[in-house]
Amino acid sequence: MPSDAERDGLRPGPLEPSAPLRPAPCLGSEPAAPPREQAEPPPESAPAPGRAARSAPAPRRPGRSTRLRAAATSGRTARATAQWEETPDRVGRAGEPVPTPRFWRVWWRGLAAVVVLIVVAIVGGTLSGTDEDEEAEGVYAQVRLVLADQLRPRDCVLAGSLFDLGPRERAAAEKVSVTSCWGPHDGVVFGRMPLAGTAAETPGGGFAGPAKVREAARLGCAERFAEESRDPYSHDFTIQALYPVTRTEWEKGRRTVVCWASAKGLFQEGEDGMSLFDHHDLDEQQEAFHQALKPLTRARAERPDEEESLRTERRWAASMKRAVEETVHRLRFDDGMGHFGTAAAADLADVLATQVPAWDAAAKAEDEDAYGDARGEAELEHSFGTGMAEARQVLLLPPVITE
Repeated sequence: MPSDAERDGLRPGPLEPSAPLRPAPCLGSEPAAPPREQAEPPPESAPAPGRAARSAPAPRRPGRSTRLRAAATSGRTARATAQWEETPDRVGRAGEPVPTPRFWRVWWRGLAAVVVLIVVAIVGGTLSGTDEDEEAEGVYAQVRLVLADQLRPRDCVLAGSLFDLGPRERAAAEKVSVTSCWGPHDGVVFGRMPLAGTAAETPGGGFAGPAKVREAARLGCAERFAEESRDPYSHDFTIQALYPVTRTEWEKGRRTVVCWASAKGLFQEGEDGMSLFDHHDLDEQQEAFHQALKPLTRARAERPDEEESLRTERRWAASMKRAVEETVHRLRFDDGMGHFGTAAAADLADVLATQVPAWDAAAKAEDEDAYGDARGEAELEHSFGTGMAEARQVLLLPPVITE
């Protein structure tokens, strides 16, 4: 970019010495003679006689425009001289790098390090986790939302979010996540039943009320579970049902009950022979054991929800009493139990028989406190878990999964 002096046509000339330059003396030579002084010019001649001496003319004062032009020229000359004096300093700093703030150097280095780590993680995960991704793909790639009314038997569901709801809200769920049965899941669908022709429907085909629908769904699912389950005591199971809970749902056409079993330890169902349903066959002794326990299986599957009335709870206690008595009789006297082993069958029958008085007290309870005490005694103090475990061990069945 041209400086002010160059734009104005003024260029600084070579520096002039303050004294005349003299040649340097040569070694071995005589010193040079000093220069001769120039002769002074002769004095001016005096004016001719007879002529009057004229006075020198007075100097003329420059005009205003001339003064302004001289001042501008002097200012430009001063600026040009100042820039010329700064030139050596600028030239000397021409090779120095421009300093960069330390913050930006650190920031860019940190960003580069993060990008490198991300790339390494992605590449490493891709190389080392190929097998795991392929295995997980078969388990989780099939997860999908299905309308509750469109669930089919043997569908395995992920129902973790449903367990946070109350029984009524859980039954009214519109969609359920379905996944592969060879991966982690919360339950298995084992039946679909129409509500037409049951107590849930009025003689005119209308909605009989939520209580009637709930009772029909509970009893129907319990009956279906007792028939469909192959080894029900391989897990600590609970029967769940999806059904219409309002008249609006009924009028929209939702008139089907979907039954599914919620059980603990349902991971890769069928592995090591553990299953709730018919993924494997039972031998003769195991089938006899299954048939002997069928009344107890059905009654336990009828267990009502927490929000049921005391009347419903008492009816279920009476059903449990009858189921225990019938199961005890089969374990002791059925012909099929001869293949099972009389000692193990008798021990399990004796343990179950101790529950009969407690269930009878629960069925006759007059208030909720009395009912709760009698039910707790039947399920906790007279638990048949130990007898069941010993019987399953004799039959070469896997232990019951309770966690």
